[in-house]
Amino acid sequence: RRFIKIAEENPELIDYFLRVFLSNREVFSEGCEGFLCVQEVATEIMLFLEEGVRKGDLRNQDLFTAFVTVMGPLGGLVFLKGENMLMKTLIEYADELAENIWRALKAD
Repeated sequence: RRFIKIAEENPELIDYFLRVFLSNREVFSEGCEGFLCVQEVATEIMLFLEEGVRKGDLRNQDLFTAFVTVMGPLGGLVFLKGENMLMKTLIEYADELAENIWRALKAD
């Protein structure tokens, strides 16, 4: 929900990341390598995943596989919003999206 709320409140930030940064990474190479430009979001998700595994809520798997399982659907939905393709507001998709991500990551 937090990511979706950020996307609704500041769509230009997510739009910038999806359209400008990811498409033109070579322009941003100095001081912005790898996760540095998205460090806050990446760190928060990685900590969430590590804590979930530690508590036994999430299954132990490769961190990057789990990371893209979270970020892929979120980024995709925000991208579709930017293309004006969604029939509902972003927040109306939050519960179903969270359920899908949970089912993909949960411990068996």
